[in-house]
Amino acid sequence: MTTTLAPTRSITVPTSVRRAQLAIFAVAAIHVLALALVLTHRDVIAGALAASHPGADADALAGAAVWQAAIPHIVLAVLLPLRARRLGNGKPASRIIVTVVLGVQLLAHASLPMTLGELPGYGAWVIAVQAVSLVFEVAALVLLWTKESTVFFRSASR
Repeated sequence: MTTTLAPTRSITVPTSVRRAQLAIFAVAAIHVLALALVLTHRDVIAGALAASHPGADADALAGAAVWQAAIPHIVLAVLLPLRARRLGNGKPASRIIVTVVLGVQLLAHASLPMTLGELPGYGAWVIAVQAVSLVFEVAALVLLWTKESTVFFRSASR
């Protein structure tokens, strides 16, 4: 008995979507960098929190602050590349999910004052990392919603 497989439809991913994927991969890499910075500067965070909260258990505060900062970086460093790869399937839901995740990420930049308070003396580095991340996030969003991308996601859904 011979089994014939139906030919699969080849999807050509437009340049705008491929560039959006690369921008999202860059954002994920920045999250890995930010995670490394948080984990290697626990002592700085502990010192800043001890100065802000005299009499409190600085180690407990630092542990909580490090985990509070680390968990979103871990989740986004894993989630973003997985979702970026799914964009190539052309399903509109993939674009919407990535847009929502990047939108939440854009809102997270509002935590900059808190981050600067936890890492005194590293303000320039923190601002630089967040600025680069912001550029890639906005670029990915713009690229995902260009006319070329919209045509791709509409035609793939039919």
